[in-house]
Amino acid sequence: MKNIFVYGDSNTWGYFPTLTPYSGDDNNTKRFPLDKIWWNSLTKKYNVYYNGVNGRTINSDHYELPNRNACKTIDNDFVNENIDLVILMLGTNDLKDIYNLKVNDLINHCDLLIKKIKNRYQCDILLICPPLIYDTIVTHEKYSNGINKIKEYEKCLFKYTQSNNYYFVSGINAEVGVDGEHLTEKGHNELGQIVLEKVNEIFKR
Repeated sequence: MKNIFVYGDSNTWGYFPTLTPYSGDDNNTKRFPLDKIWWNSLTKKYNVYYNGVNGRTINSDHYELPNRNACKTIDNDFVNENIDLVILMLGTNDLKDIYNLKVNDLINHCDLLIKKIKNRYQCDILLICPPLIYDTIVTHEKYSNGINKIKEYEKCLFKYTQSNNYYFVSGINAEVGVDGEHLTEKGHNELGQIVLEKVNEIFKR
């Protein structure tokens, strides 16, 4: 069986959409059962090693919580297996106003992260654009114009993958919940099926 390493943020961890702000305490934070999270769609055909952290960014230090910067932590997160495919779904947290980043900054940060991955694994890379960020009472103070930022990120991420012979999936239309940024159970299922189809296609080549 092929080995897949999935690396992401709260939508990979399985954060349950809620109007209650994230406390920073994962032990008291509701999440979906593992078999309902999008990457579970891959587990019947492939060995999946998942690593999702709430608040994880691509290459920015979290303003409150430690060890959220993927470029700084991924060396300690790698699994000791021969990995055939790495799937990355990051970018939502990076678009928070507090980081003051442009979409091109996210692409440059992705490139730094992938270089670290390529130094460890001889593998294919699949990048997923996260779902839309809607304006809600939860997201309003964190994101300005989140929908348009994600749409721009989707276009730039796709262009980046095409230029570097990586693979791309858009999760932009997967359903999110009341908080405006986290996938519902339906959204996880929608994204999971799209990703499974793409991964099957990758490994047939």
